[in-house]
Amino acid sequence: MMFDPRVTPVRADLAAKDDGAVTYADVFASQPFRNQLVTLTLAGNQIKMMLEQQWLDPKRPRILQVSKGFSYAFDDTRPFGERVIANSMSLNGEVIDLSKSYRITVNNYLSAGGDGFTALTEGAAQQFGVYDSDALYAYFQANSPIAPTGVDRIIRGN
Repeated sequence: MMFDPRVTPVRADLAAKDDGAVTYADVFASQPFRNQLVTLTLAGNQIKMMLEQQWLDPKRPRILQVSKGFSYAFDDTRPFGERVIANSMSLNGEVIDLSKSYRITVNNYLSAGGDGFTALTEGAAQQFGVYDSDALYAYFQANSPIAPTGVDRIIRGN
């Protein structure tokens, strides 16, 4: 992932201890709100709008971190609605079709339009799951050791 230096992606870094362990307390410190995960269906154009909404306040963008397999490029010098480069949005190497439906997962705060992400309120077939911190901790348990991934999911085009 490419982190915009103006944005803090999580509440606290997940830094391994000397023995390499990451505790539940460490995970909870990075995601302290106990939000439930929500899987919903959005069309490609709604996903693009959701990503555009990261710059509702250009002085304080709220860059969403995206999952493995999804990537996009942006140019924050362009006007609102044109910042996300539509043909750069891809899932597992395949360009997102703006008229096709996709299942995505976000937390319940965002799914209700939190932080101005109102495009997510249009999501259909919502399914509520576990808490985000529980899911992250389970991921660590099932996939350890975990190393940082590449920085090619979110690409600044300017």
